[in-house]
Amino acid sequence: MSALRDWWSATPDYEWIRDYHRAHPLLRRAPYVTASGCFLIAIMAIVLVFSPVADEATTQLLVAAASAVGAGCWWARGRFPSRRASLAFIVYAGIAIPVGILSTPPSTISLYAVALMVTVGNYVTAMHDARVFVAQEAWSLVVAIVVFVRVLTADVAPVQEVVATFVLVLGLLFTASTLNHVFLTALRNDASRALFDQLTGLRNRRGLHTAVEALMRDHRPAHLSVLCLDLDAFKSVNDRFGHAVGDEVLRATAARIDQLSPPGSVSARLGGEEFAVVVPGDDARAFARSLLTGIHRPDDRAPVTASVGVAVEDVTEWEGLCPRMLGRLLDRADIAMYRAKRDGGNSVVVAAASEADGPL
Repeated sequence: MSALRDWWSATPDYEWIRDYHRAHPLLRRAPYVTASGCFLIAIMAIVLVFSPVADEATTQLLVAAASAVGAGCWWARGRFPSRRASLAFIVYAGIAIPVGILSTPPSTISLYAVALMVTVGNYVTAMHDARVFVAQEAWSLVVAIVVFVRVLTADVAPVQEVVATFVLVLGLLFTASTLNHVFLTALRNDASRALFDQLTGLRNRRGLHTAVEALMRDHRPAHLSVLCLDLDAFKSVNDRFGHAVGDEVLRATAARIDQLSPPGSVSARLGGEEFAVVVPGDDARAFARSLLTGIHRPDDRAPVTASVGVAVEDVTEWEGLCPRMLGRLLDRADIAMYRAKRDGGNSVVVAAASEADGPL
């Protein structure tokens, strides 16, 4: 029961799922696969125009074909949509498919066509959480029942054939999608554990590299600013209050960093009490100062301060070198952060531009 409750309450980050797909050499091609599915549905609608099934539904089938071609062209751009656009596509597909089916005369073929809802269910499985998946499966069941009753009452085929077809379609609708959902959810959880820090919820070092590669590929900023942040005298927090309070301090710090980080930035916990934020652009000084004031709150049970090092670099020539170059930029920010610690902590030090020179 607890496993079911955890599954239902889990809210995976759509932006992370999208970035994970973008970073994978095969999964990043998913928009083209979705586009192909839309084009195949359009071809099927056009073929039906020239079949006896069309009857007086030629106009509706041509409209359905044009709509599917439009959706296919939208996906053929090769981009993953925002969460809102993704949900809009699910609603569109969930309405367009049954409307297309119901526009043709009742037949066992129209009942078989309900299985096309599986494609929507598989998309939801890959990109969204359990609640969207359950809503989609419930809607698919409603569509299947409506088409089944329509075909059954039209008396176009023996009752046994219609019932057998309905049972087969239900099996296709729910067996495939449910198994895929369970399987992909497990894989997604494993991938999340590999890329995210389990204590704070921020990315770990590997997740940071993956997200920055996606940032460089999708947005191509001219400069990147990297901030390395380390809590001052954190060992004394553990010694005085215990490790449980220390963990709470780390979680609170991570939440404040995430809250203060500007849009498009990537935050991570590198290990221990050290964090990093990668920000597009060449001026992160104001953001670094806001971190100092945001992290230190005198009314906390265990107030802490932080030392921040900032390094900025022109990244227009980073093509194919992101892991090595990001590692060097992190090293520069880390050195600047230790200078801030030597200066007494609770301060920001910006690495000199000359420190960018050196062998890769």
